[in-house]
Amino acid sequence: MSDEATNAGSIHLSGVQVALGWNRPDFAEKLLNSDSATKDEKALGSILMHALAWNLYDFTELLLAHGASIPMVAANMILLYGSGNNVDHLKRYVRYHLGGLHHSEVNLNDKATIDKMIDRLSGSQHNFHSNVSNESDSYFELMVWAALSLSPEIAELMWSNTQEPIKGALFILMILRKLEKSKKVIVTNHEKETIEFMRKRFEQLAIDIMDLLHQNSEKTLREKALKSGWARLDDMSYIDMAYVCQAKDFVAHPACQELQDKRWKRGLTSEVGFFTTVLVFLCPLLVMSHLLLSIEA
Repeated sequence: MSDEATNAGSIHLSGVQVALGWNRPDFAEKLLNSDSATKDEKALGSILMHALAWNLYDFTELLLAHGASIPMVAANMILLYGSGNNVDHLKRYVRYHLGGLHHSEVNLNDKATIDKMIDRLSGSQHNFHSNVSNESDSYFELMVWAALSLSPEIAELMWSNTQEPIKGALFILMILRKLEKSKKVIVTNHEKETIEFMRKRFEQLAIDIMDLLHQNSEKTLREKALKSGWARLDDMSYIDMAYVCQAKDFVAHPACQELQDKRWKRGLTSEVGFFTTVLVFLCPLLVMSHLLLSIEA
């Protein structure tokens, strides 16, 4: 690249940063669509960090469309937890449920603190170093940050780029429900309304994906997808996650009900054999033990 082209790219980047400060995505889009616009993914990623911290959805969408480096942002996203606009409730969570610190002493730029918070809220083992190894993981981590920061539009944008959208949506529902139930954390009407909106929205997104799966997949494929485990959540299935976050409409979906019916009918069908079935109905104690085994399975 010539010096002239490099200088032009730098000027365009400066212009995009100015547009960000003015919240003028239309101006930034003109600069990024020009022939001499920079294609530096890391430079665009640096600007994206500011857009995320300021909760600017239009800029976030624009920068992603022009190739901003998501892995670079995710690798440094610990800075977002401490610099974002919507983090007062997270400071309250750390104060009342993790460290017992005074509000002014809470440090959200600490990886161990954030890992511990997400562990508590989701019931999974979280680690920044191991969870940003590829672009899909990076989108997932940014989705989690946006959900915890109560930024619904950005959370949905990141969610739409994850590899497992149903699990991503249910994961968000799990952490939001735990956050909502934590004492002295969600205190303002705006926080309560945002969580309620996000819970309804992400449950509907999970249902929409299930509709597509239900309409376009064979029954065996649907069952396999619903039962597939997730190592980060002790191999919990979709339905297990839905029960934890009380996503009642998702559990009521026909695909989920098909699998639930199969679970409860297990042991009372021909696959266990005629002799076992006869014994079950002749001996009440055997009925109870058989039901317990079915539930455990």
